[in-house]
This record gives sequence, C-alpha cells and structure tokens, in this order.
Amino acid sequence: MTKARKDIVCGIVLDIIGALMFIGSFGIKHINSLTFDVGSAYFPRICAGLLLFLGTLLIISNIIKMVKNRNKDEQIKSTQEVAEKSKSKFDSIALIKALIIIAALILFTVFLKTVGFIICAFILLLSLIMVLAPKTEFKKKNIIIWIIISAVASVGIYFLFVEVFNLILPIGIIG
Repeated sequence: MTKARKDIVCGIVLDIIGALMFIGSFGIKHINSLTFDVGSAYFPRICAGLLLFLGTLLIISNIIKMVKNRNKDEQIKSTQEVAEKSKSKFDSIALIKALIIIAALILFTVFLKTVGFIICAFILLLSLIMVLAPKTEFKKKNIIIWIIISAVASVGIYFLFVEVFNLILPIGIIG
C-alpha cells in the first residue's frame, strides 16, 4: 500500500472518530458556566470539527496526489518494491506504537472516574511522550524532564478546566 493510500485510510479513520466524537458530544450534560456562555460540549465539538476538517483535508490532498502521480508511480514501482521490503520492519514498529497509543487512550477513558483526571492525564502524557520519542533521547535527564512536563501539564490542564471554565473533572483517588 502506498503512502498516499495509507494517508487516505488515516483520513477516513480521523473522519469516523471526529463524527463519533461530535455525535457523542450531544450526550454531554450541559453545565452553565458563570464566566463564559459556553457549554460543556463546546470544546469536544470544536475538537470533533477539527478532526473532521483535517481528515477530509488529508483525504482530498492525497487523492489529488494520487491522480497527479499515477504515471510516475508506474515508473517508480520497481524501486519502491525494494524500498518497501526494507521498510516493513519500520512499518511494524509504527503499528506497535499506534496500538500502544490507542491502548493508552482507552485506559485513560476507562480509569478516568476512579483514578482521577490528574493521575490519568499524567500517565497518558508520559506514555505518549515515551512512545513518540526517538530511542536516542532516552537518557536519565530527558526522562526526568518528561516526568516534570507531564505533571505540570496535567495539573495545569485540570486547573484550567476547573477554575477558568468551571467544568467538573473527576478528582479520583486524590480527593
């Protein structure tokens, strides 16, 4: 499968996730805010809209690339076959990383109410950083920095949503 076709599949997946997220946002209980006239479903709908937009953009741009490069692909096909054989190892590593990210997101949503937002967000952010970081960056100094960034970001996001947006996030075992 060529890169353009993989990108089209990714765009379709993004569109599906965005549509499901948008539909799911209608089930969010509306909590009136004292400081803003924005409901609880506002941010998830914006994220869903962005996912839909970016997924559609990815699909359209890669369809255009495929049409333009149809003749070039036939000429390069023999050289790509050799390159794809050597890239199969990297594709399996990318697939494993994608599965780890999906598993981390699922675990985040499953344990959010019981464990709490701050701890779940910390673990999610740290795992995403560690999965996406190149192997050369795994040094003691960088891992400590990643832990600090994850902790500060999760606490900062929690207080942003609770104090500024007046939204209720689960505190979990901390409270």
